[in-house]
Amino acid sequence: MKKWILVTMAMATMGLPLAAGAFQADVIAPPHGDFPVSVGGQLSFGLLNGEAKEHVYDYETVDGSRRQLSRLDWELKDVVMGGVQFSVRPIKRDVWDALTLNFGFWNALTEGSGEMDDYDWMDPYSTDWTHYSLSDVDVTEGYIFDLNVAWDALEWNDLTVRGFLGYKQNGWTWEDSGRYLLYPEYGYVPQDLGGENMINYEQEFRMPYLGASVDWTRGDFTVAGRLTYSPSVEATDWDEHVARSLHFKEEFEDGDMLGFGLDVRYAFSRGPLKNAFLSAAFDVQTIDLIVGDMEVYDASTGERGGDEDVAGIENEYWVLSLGGGYRF
Repeated sequence: MKKWILVTMAMATMGLPLAAGAFQADVIAPPHGDFPVSVGGQLSFGLLNGEAKEHVYDYETVDGSRRQLSRLDWELKDVVMGGVQFSVRPIKRDVWDALTLNFGFWNALTEGSGEMDDYDWMDPYSTDWTHYSLSDVDVTEGYIFDLNVAWDALEWNDLTVRGFLGYKQNGWTWEDSGRYLLYPEYGYVPQDLGGENMINYEQEFRMPYLGASVDWTRGDFTVAGRLTYSPSVEATDWDEHVARSLHFKEEFEDGDMLGFGLDVRYAFSRGPLKNAFLSAAFDVQTIDLIVGDMEVYDASTGERGGDEDVAGIENEYWVLSLGGGYRF
């Protein structure tokens, strides 16, 4: 459903001319001028919000089908991100002038102010959760890495249409501080956890992708947007249950990613700021549920175990950002 919402947003904005998002590696290098290579660079800061989901399944049902055993919802809330982006047109020759190499990296500068909801369904004959706990969470690490090659496929009037082939990687790490739990053995009376660190969690996503974009330039203003898609997302997550010395590692593959970016830029064409530009952008990325395999390590006993198709992972975020850069 989330994917179709993004597609609808993208199609709706096709009524506007579209291509680059500030938290995606996009084409900011200008067309070639007097120099054999044209270059663009940008510094940007954004406020990121979103959510990650960690799933655990079992097959203890009458017909042996998969059921939800546990789900942890990890917030990405009000995380300040900052980073750089570089773009270069390396070849000033005939059709090769349309080729651009683009790189971007953004890092979490604050820990945010999110929460984590932990649900367990211990009764295989009921769809209602049996155990719940709430924690505050800090995003202790977070990054977005993007590298791609772009090709200017079509230029018509004020429009430029491009195609992208790229690789993107995201990583997020959380540390929780328990607030309270609701367990049946306590009659579902809230039990204070006193801020104890119960669970640490990390997600990493690796994804080759295809993309398409459109720029519309009128005078010194450019409205730009981009749609990206990957059917080949690979992911790994790590879950540490601190009090029980349990370590979980899950591996996932063949997931789907859909991303969308909308950017408005103003380029200074005269005066002391000539060749500089300012930008404002909105970017969205969603990775649908991927089911994968789990490994378990008990640090207190040294025992190891695991199973196939008993873990699940999801992630989505959106960023509002401001940036500035220079092109020559």
